[in-house]
Amino acid sequence: MTKNSAGLADKPRPDVPGPTGGKLGVIIALLRRPEGADLSALMTATGWQQHSVRGALAGALKKVRGLNIVSEKGEGPRTYRIVEPAPDDAPPPESAKRGLRRRAEVGAPVAAEVERG
Repeated sequence: MTKNSAGLADKPRPDVPGPTGGKLGVIIALLRRPEGADLSALMTATGWQQHSVRGALAGALKKVRGLNIVSEKGEGPRTYRIVEPAPDDAPPPESAKRGLRRRAEVGAPVAAEVERG
């Protein structure tokens, strides 16, 4: 990771896979199984509390890395798993869409306006 002009580390990009080791790597491995994993299995594997596991799913994996994590409620506990979208059908992460919408709302020039320039 490089540092920007302010000396702070740049934010990771969703299209660049991060390290697969560590506790996030363990979570990813469990979620990639066909049956997925429930919250208690993820908590046991990482030693984290419920809110920490949910935060990792929503933040580090879904929002930052752009993984498609689905949650299913069946007869037993809720299970989470990673579903790989078809390469042509992969939409940009929702956070990227929000960023474009925000720039348009505050009056920042969008690509079409810059080209007309």
